[in-house]
Amino acid sequence: MQHAQLVSEQGQPWPLQQASLELQRAASGEITGGQAQVDAFDLTQLHSWMEEAPATWMSNWQQAAPQGRVQQLQWRWTGPASQPVLQDWKAQLVGVSWQPGATGKTQAPAPWPGLSGLSAELSGTGQAIKGQVRVNHGQLNWPGFWEEGRQSITALKADLSVQHTPEQWRITARQAEWVSEGSKVDFDLDWRNSPQDPAGHLELNASAAQIGTRQLARWLPQSLSAAARLYVKGAVSDGQVHAAKARVFGPLAKFPFKHASEGEFRISGQLSGVRYATVPKHLMASDSRGEWPVFQNLSGELVFDRAAVKLSKVKARLAQAPNIAWSVLEAEIKDLGQAIVSIRAEGRGPLNEALNFLKKSPLNDMTDRVMDNARAQGLADYRMSVSIPIEKAENTQVNGNILLANNELSLARGAPTLGRVRGGLRFTADGFDLVGVTAAAWGGEVKIDAKG
Repeated sequence: MQHAQLVSEQGQPWPLQQASLELQRAASGEITGGQAQVDAFDLTQLHSWMEEAPATWMSNWQQAAPQGRVQQLQWRWTGPASQPVLQDWKAQLVGVSWQPGATGKTQAPAPWPGLSGLSAELSGTGQAIKGQVRVNHGQLNWPGFWEEGRQSITALKADLSVQHTPEQWRITARQAEWVSEGSKVDFDLDWRNSPQDPAGHLELNASAAQIGTRQLARWLPQSLSAAARLYVKGAVSDGQVHAAKARVFGPLAKFPFKHASEGEFRISGQLSGVRYATVPKHLMASDSRGEWPVFQNLSGELVFDRAAVKLSKVKARLAQAPNIAWSVLEAEIKDLGQAIVSIRAEGRGPLNEALNFLKKSPLNDMTDRVMDNARAQGLADYRMSVSIPIEKAENTQVNGNILLANNELSLARGAPTLGRVRGGLRFTADGFDLVGVTAAAWGGEVKIDAKG
């Protein structure tokens, strides 16, 4: 048949370019089955037909507003014309797109994501679909799941399987690849739901040889606290994540699974070339001067484990004092729900560089700029801890200890220079203390314990 047209019981037309129909009949002449083929049609042609579908189907179809073309659609059925039973079908999709489901006034993710640029070769039965899907230069749009709902897709391919019953949907993607912004992510996905769990249970395993830190930050799900997501985006810049791995396993309604019994959520990778600002600019007061520690050319291991984040086995240089070598550098958020960043560092290097850093940091203003005229020579050892409440960064706490060993030190303009200084210089947001310090001055040895 050419230029054929189907008409529904309500008189809705469906024009077809080319189509074929073959009916099977019993000896009595009653139709017992058949098969049909439609060469091609546009999905928008189905919009008016969906008005005859059940209310839920029609509502979802109108929200999704699918577009694109279906080619080489073939299907077979058995049974009388009044009650046909679908046996199998196959089709090709070209340039298909649809919109995400409505989120309403809640912060929950949309019930389904939007997608564009999809092509596929699919086949199925009444309760199953399988085939290969591809996306070229498209987008995945999932409001409420990511803060930036739209994620670009340079290329995506996967082996897809869908099974459905009146009670459950199950979707699996195997041997899947997602290429975006120069990074390739390999993943397997298995999702299923039920009437008791509409959000569903997800098992996702993903890996990437290399991914940019900025891209990783954009992929953090919106179910993590807004303050934590904003901190990661502002604190970590430049650099790459190598050998990245991600796993999600559990009911999405409880994501990110604060307790081990609820499920698994883990992202891990090796960092390189990263710039880490311990207190990003957006968390600092507008009248604050200087910067808190900024580490550059950082390498180490990054792990998101459920509601916790940890940075360990780190090697880096302090941007404000690049000649200090840090033997220990760790950062941790124990609970993203109550995000407090804890940083611990130990190092050794030129004392004058450390003092210059302290002069230019917000700590100097907090201590009435008592370090403005300090100067020193020699090497020293450093121990420092920083606690940053992300939602109240003005309450940042700093505790440091500089271990002096035969240094030269002058703490104020006009004060004598102390030689062979030994002991501890402690500093917090409340001031500086000299503890158990001995030094050479005025032709002899002096002992100093002082608070500043």
